[in-house]
Amino acid sequence: MKNLNSRACLVALAALAMVVWVLPAQADSVGQAGPIVSQSVRHSTSAPLRDLVREPKVPFEGEPIEINPLGQLPKVSRPGSSMGSDMMPAPEASEPAPDPIQSFNGMDNVDGFLPPDTVGDVGPIYYVQAVNVSYAVFDKATGGMVLGPFDISDLWSGAGGNCETHNDGDPIVLYDSVNGRWMISQFSLIFPNPPFISGSFEQCIAVSTTGDPTGSWYRYEFHWSDTILNDYPHFGIWPDGLYMAVNQFDGETFAWRGQGVAAFEWEEMIKGNAATMVKFDLFAHDDFFGAQIPVDWDGAASPPPAGRPGLFVEWEDADWSNPPLSADQLWFWEFDVDWNTPGNSTFGDGLDFDFVLDTIDVDPDLCGYARDCIPQPTSTNNLDTVAPRLMHRLAYRNLGSHEVLVGSHTVDADGTDHAGVHWFEIRDPFGTPFMQQDNVWAPDADHRWMGSVVMDKNGNMALGYSISSATTFPSIRYTGRMAGDALGTMRAEQTAFAGGGSQTSTSNRWGDYSSMNVDPNDDATFWYTQEYYKSTSSGGWSTGIVSFAFDAAEVIFADGFESGDTSAWSSSVP
Repeated sequence: MKNLNSRACLVALAALAMVVWVLPAQADSVGQAGPIVSQSVRHSTSAPLRDLVREPKVPFEGEPIEINPLGQLPKVSRPGSSMGSDMMPAPEASEPAPDPIQSFNGMDNVDGFLPPDTVGDVGPIYYVQAVNVSYAVFDKATGGMVLGPFDISDLWSGAGGNCETHNDGDPIVLYDSVNGRWMISQFSLIFPNPPFISGSFEQCIAVSTTGDPTGSWYRYEFHWSDTILNDYPHFGIWPDGLYMAVNQFDGETFAWRGQGVAAFEWEEMIKGNAATMVKFDLFAHDDFFGAQIPVDWDGAASPPPAGRPGLFVEWEDADWSNPPLSADQLWFWEFDVDWNTPGNSTFGDGLDFDFVLDTIDVDPDLCGYARDCIPQPTSTNNLDTVAPRLMHRLAYRNLGSHEVLVGSHTVDADGTDHAGVHWFEIRDPFGTPFMQQDNVWAPDADHRWMGSVVMDKNGNMALGYSISSATTFPSIRYTGRMAGDALGTMRAEQTAFAGGGSQTSTSNRWGDYSSMNVDPNDDATFWYTQEYYKSTSSGGWSTGIVSFAFDAAEVIFADGFESGDTSAWSSSVP
């Protein structure tokens, strides 16, 4: 999490077209489980961002700032496995993952903060990236930056409220390929201590008015709490709403305050209308719940069957629970939101999870959950793994014959504090879920972490991640598998951006997440963004953006589907 004090706005819009609705102050909901129903505190429309006038941001020089550490989850205080992870053997030989198609630099550190929280998404023409508290728009055909880098808060310029005056980070970027809309979000943090008498924690969500991210945007400010911080917000777009999960901490003491989840009225937000938020606070019900992530839908041509609720998932180590579980598990909550009568919305089975699914036995304990774990060349400062939580994104796809979820998180591959990526594919997540395959990607002695995995329309998967060791500078690599490959296997990895140096800052923060996405034009080209260092420095991190795809001539289609033939979906997909 980042907390930046209010600062004078450095920009002005050449023209401002907006309508602002300000609602009366809403009572804080601390102690309520939910559903807690509220309206957007403010909503308005910006002028086109291409008309934004401001001084250009330049790369930062000097010692970076990490104002507040990422909040620790309560799970890490409980004993965990120390035996490493079960791993299926990799094949003796495999075809390589595809070569890069596009490979260009994203934003450098223009803010002076660690970590970058590198995230982005791809649309028909543009790639939109956000890092820390900045965003930029790229022409995906040329790799040229066509807008930015600007402060994320610039999207709220002239709107009034905390989303305009606070630029606090933890960004997420998503592209809604059904409606042709972009979403950029960050939080706004006012802590209840001097110079502020009372606190105020907001979620700021901007939605493009068209498919052009350089145009105008609808801006929303939702009040989360006066006292509870909405840390590490992660989102998923679903047919009936925009869903969010946050890890909650006391805004004054930073004590753990449990899992928070919310649904936002996406149908109204893409129109620029006032929108409702339905929120659940799970802390009083079970303070152990935490690090959930909502499902994010891929594949505009293949929507979820009608009536599928939003879905949230949390991974649990068998040894964390009291009493211990019989196996490591994924816990699933269904979020049934009722926009006609929001107070009738439900989350899970009376806030408990609806169902569970066993995974292979994996070990979340890297370096005793210490933040300085991943080694680098020429530096004694090790890097953070952010291990005990699922990574962005938990991607859903409807392949007609079956529905799929894919996700990943970082684990100790072999009991020696050797970081690897535990990835998984779940089928029938809304019926009788079963684990189609899962494994740990750790093909050699180097450390791989901070992964992001998705699936294309043909059932092929792509996994991107950071890699580092005492002899390998922090770099960006990826692997993948085709639908017909042996279960549990990934192909030989590719290097997208080779690191040329290490991070020497006394802060060990890295990540906190990255993003793998699928191009809506063909639903088969993967795009990935992550951080790396071009040369050794304290805080001079850079980011890379890479695309790749499996050769259509080599595709082995799952379940007999032919390329581009979606006729078989008609019986199961409305």
